[in-house]
Amino acid sequence: MRASRRSFNNWRTRSPQRSARRPCKLSTLARLRCRGWAQNRLSIFCWWWRISRDEILYLPQLEAIGYELRVREPDFHEHRMFRTPARDVHVHVYSAGSSEIERNLIFRDRLRSNPQDRQRYEDTKRKLATQSWSDMNAYAAAKTQIIEQITATARAASSTSL
Repeated sequence: MRASRRSFNNWRTRSPQRSARRPCKLSTLARLRCRGWAQNRLSIFCWWWRISRDEILYLPQLEAIGYELRVREPDFHEHRMFRTPARDVHVHVYSAGSSEIERNLIFRDRLRSNPQDRQRYEDTKRKLATQSWSDMNAYAAAKTQIIEQITATARAASSTSL
């Protein structure tokens, strides 16, 4: 089976692993053709399990539908990242309760609700896309400053509106 957003959603919703083996939550971080966003061919999901290091609960099934494990960071929120061979879908996996989940969702929600920050992020990504990168870690590190600025702005706005 070719790995795709559809194959991931089909597996996730029809998986025989129910109850304790089922993930706690799946959130879409980015997807194709979001209103107000530049055309994006990448779909990104944040998926959290009770304990993400228990890879036996999901790794074989994701590999069976064509996803590749690309990142394993046991010292960073037990983070795992899978992607399709076409690189058009990324699935980030964290343990439930990880502060990284909240950070990702705050950033996503800010981009959805604030056109100026969305434009700043898009401009940064377009500029970075013109450069050559030794690997994706270098590219990700180059985006960190704008992501942290936008996330901090979102947190500050949230705390003043309470």
